[in-house]
Amino acid sequence: GEPDVTIPPSIEADAPIFVDALSVRVLTARRNVQVRYTVDGSQPTGLSPVASGAITLTQSATVRAQAYRDTTPVSGVTEAAYTRVTPRPAVRVTGVVPGLDYKFVEGDFKLLPDFAAAKPSRSGTVATFDLTPRTREMQFAFEFQGFIDVPATGVYHIYVRSDDGSRLWLDDVLVVDNDGLHSSRELSSAVALEKGLHPLRV
Repeated sequence: GEPDVTIPPSIEADAPIFVDALSVRVLTARRNVQVRYTVDGSQPTGLSPVASGAITLTQSATVRAQAYRDTTPVSGVTEAAYTRVTPRPAVRVTGVVPGLDYKFVEGDFKLLPDFAAAKPSRSGTVATFDLTPRTREMQFAFEFQGFIDVPATGVYHIYVRSDDGSRLWLDDVLVVDNDGLHSSRELSSAVALEKGLHPLRV
């Protein structure tokens, strides 16, 4: 017959953090099992509730899940931690116009330079992230600054793909660190943001 492999359940959610509530999915592809779970970090038992649908969290929790047949465990335990957070507050500014301010610095960099100390060879404003103002094809770095307008309070996934290094700050906090010499690579991070404007630096 078909083999019955003792694979633990999987636990999935949109992000490891949330603002108000989070839907957590406990899944298994195995047949004839019940997945029992806990949300207080304790080990599941044969008396723990069965995950028959999505689990809604409203407070920080560690979810643990295990496959059972009746009251007998038939897999290992899977766990995942989820944290309720306070979104970063938006800033109140006026006179904001579309576009990004940029600084262009020439040099042979292994890591991103200190733009506060570096003397830019060119600066100005561009409509979006744009390397067109460069004066050479190699050995340079850009710094872009502006604001991101968050449409609604919630958790957002921030992605940065670059070749070579890049870093992204929101609200003066480093959110994605993709620095160093490497081929095209994408990194991401989840961050909770309040509706409105947030300072952005890349």
